[in-house]
This record gives sequence, structure tokens and C-alpha cells, in this order.
Amino acid sequence: MGKWIAFVQIESFYIKAHRPPLWSGSMPMVVTRGSRVVQACRQAQVECVGTGIPLRQVRCLCPQADIVTFNPEDCQSLYRQIWDIVADHSPVVEPTSFHEGFADIAKVVSNTRRAVEWQRKVSKQIQQQTDLKSLVGVGPSKFVARVAAPRNAVVAEEDVREFLTPISLSELGWLDSKLQDTLQRLGLTTLGQVVEVGNNTILQQAGQHGGRLYDWIKGSDNCMVQALYPPAEEQVRRVFDIEEREEVIIQVLGELCEQLADKLLGRGSQPRQITLRLEADAGYHAQTQQYSKPPKDTGQLYQVAQRLLQQLWQGQPLQSLELVAGDLQAVEPYQIDLWSSRRRRTVEQAMEAARSRYGAEAVNRASQLEDKQRFAQMILGAKGRFSW
Repeated sequence: MGKWIAFVQIESFYIKAHRPPLWSGSMPMVVTRGSRVVQACRQAQVECVGTGIPLRQVRCLCPQADIVTFNPEDCQSLYRQIWDIVADHSPVVEPTSFHEGFADIAKVVSNTRRAVEWQRKVSKQIQQQTDLKSLVGVGPSKFVARVAAPRNAVVAEEDVREFLTPISLSELGWLDSKLQDTLQRLGLTTLGQVVEVGNNTILQQAGQHGGRLYDWIKGSDNCMVQALYPPAEEQVRRVFDIEEREEVIIQVLGELCEQLADKLLGRGSQPRQITLRLEADAGYHAQTQQYSKPPKDTGQLYQVAQRLLQQLWQGQPLQSLELVAGDLQAVEPYQIDLWSSRRRRTVEQAMEAARSRYGAEAVNRASQLEDKQRFAQMILGAKGRFSW
């Protein structure tokens, strides 16, 4: 079985992720991080605003641009939507950023034709579900797949040399900048020229980074795709449109615990870390609790979440409530709990009502009765009928 690795890039990811709900597209939009541009929309690109340029240049080149500060929280939903699609078609997925990453598709692709079909299927599904264009490169190594992505190319192992030779080094902006400068001083402009110079010369002039690039071009890239998605966590979230009362917040927390418990049960995992995140006008607040013995059922999860809420929430209006289970471990065998936290509370209330009406001994748990014969006599009368 040959090696088949895909590199997926999503165009305009950060623009869509940060786009205001009522944005019409008539005004140029630029996403910045620190003092640099992360991504610019097409209108801003026409004004020569590109990735990596300083913010002060944006104001000169495109003064009418709507400048938005990068926020990772705004990217989470779209990120999960895209990489869920890729993970549906690949057993091993390694996002390297919100908008790009690798997939090892050797187990689902056996030849070039299959690789082209995989590429088209994933691109089409991303387009249909997110309205975003993707660039997908496929090759026998991470390096080849990444170089192939801007061309939407599928490169078989026997075609790697012919494909890489004419590629300009200036197209590989993701290479180390010092290495780029060194190769430029040597008068090398293409990947083919790097190979012609020879490994010894590259090592002497460009050091280990140059030697690694030489090996990649020659096909000695043995970097494996790491299984980083789906992440080792599960999360559930509720958004509030209006200010809710405290009892509603508590009820929502219980519902989130049940949803999270169902997700964990579905993937056969249990968490050693529980995080509660609140979004209020002042921003995001989070509280995390680490456990050596993870919560095993909805009731225990609800108790943990309640404690975190008491520590974190001061009664201020909330915009969202999120519960995250992290540091997931494989489920260890344990006695199944048939009752959710809500059902447990309902049963306890019914038991208390019965005791208050018929007496303290009216309702008891079988596990609390040491005398099994007494328990049987209490439930079944002398003639075998139900009796108190």
C-alpha cells in the first residue's frame, strides 16, 4: 500500500468566521492579529492588502476597510464544521491551523484515480456545507501535498520529481524566512536547482533547514500525519437570546450535563477534566477542575458543573454557557446508572412525598436493607400479595 497524504486549505476562512451577521459584502473586510493582517477579503486584496502586511499599511491602502480583530472563539464553529467533513473521509486528520491541515488517506485511497475522487468529493462537500472554496493537494508526503495544494493537484509517487522541479521557491511562503534568504543569495530560485547543487553544498550554506528541504525534495520526507482530530474533548453549548433567571440557568446546566454525558457515552470515553465557560458582556470566563477519578455518570457530572458554576458566576447576565469535557480516557467498566440527574431528582421527590403521606418506612431502597427476609415480608404479605 502506497502513501497518500492530503493537504487541505480553506480560502476566506477567517473572513467568514469573523463576518458580522448583517455584513453585505459591499465594504472591504480585513482580519488582523496583533499588528499584522491574517486575511483580507477580495475587495481589500484588489487594494493590495495581503496576508502579513502591517496594520498601518492597511489604513493607507484601504482606508474604508472594516478591520476586525482575530478571535479564536469566532473560529471554533466553522473549524469543527470543516474538519468534521475531512474526518468523515479520512481516519487520520491533523489540522495545523484553523483553516488548513493534513489527512492520511492511504487506507481509503489506493491509486491516483481514487485520490482524485477523494479530492473532488471533499472539496464539493466543503463548498456545499460552508459556501467556502477549498484547495486540496494530494501526494506521497506532507511536503508534496502542501506544494500541490495551491494547484489542486494530485501527484503520484512516480511523478514527484517532474512535478517539483519547476516549482519556484518564492511560492513557498511557509518555508523558514532565513532559509529563503540564504537560497536567494545562492541564486537558487526553483526546487530543481536546490537538488542540482547537491546535499553537501546545501548543508554547508543553509544548515539543517536546507538539508531537510533537500531531503523533502528528494522524497525522504518521513513525517507522519498525527491523529489530532477529533480532539480529545467533547463540548456542549447554549446561547441565551435574553437575560435568563437563575433557575433557568441551573436548568440549562442540567440539560447540558445530560447532552455531554450522551456524547461521552457515544464515543466510549470519560473525562478527567471538566471546564465551564461563561460568556458575559465583560468577555469569556472559564473555570477548570481536574480529576484523578473521572465523573462516571450524569449525576456526578452535574455535581461538578454546579460547583464550577458557583465558583465562576456572580449573577451577571449571560450570553452563552459552555461545558467541556477534556483529557478523555477510555471508559472503564462500571455499574450502569439508569437514572439521569433530572430523573433522579424526580424519583427522590416522589419518594419523599410517599414517606410524608404513608410513613418513613413506606419507601426504601433495597440496597439499604440488610435483612433481605424483612424486605420480602414488607413487600409481599403472607399470602404473596403486595402489602405495606
